[in-house]
Amino acid sequence: MICNKCGATGPDDLRFCQNCGHKLQSAQDDLRDAPGDLVQVEPVPLLDESPGTLPGLNKYLEAWGVAVAVWLATFILTWSELYWPLYPLAGLTGLYAYWRHIGFGDPQA
Repeated sequence: MICNKCGATGPDDLRFCQNCGHKLQSAQDDLRDAPGDLVQVEPVPLLDESPGTLPGLNKYLEAWGVAVAVWLATFILTWSELYWPLYPLAGLTGLYAYWRHIGFGDPQA
């Protein structure tokens, strides 16, 4: 069986790819016309990223946008000597990053 996510090959009885862990879809179980007779099926094409994009680039841009917005708010609040909003701002920024899965881990997770 060929994984339609990473292209790795493996035995036909696997449910998950041994290389990337993607769930495999077997067409052989449901496509029998008669007992012991299999229907020929075209393989599913590999899923590719667009040629001009980097994987996870949108997450990096979003993380930088949030960082610049927080820095700007911190600068303005510190310049105006208004310090108490910095505490909720830090907490809300952390919650937003957790909610949107922005962090130092795998960018495709």
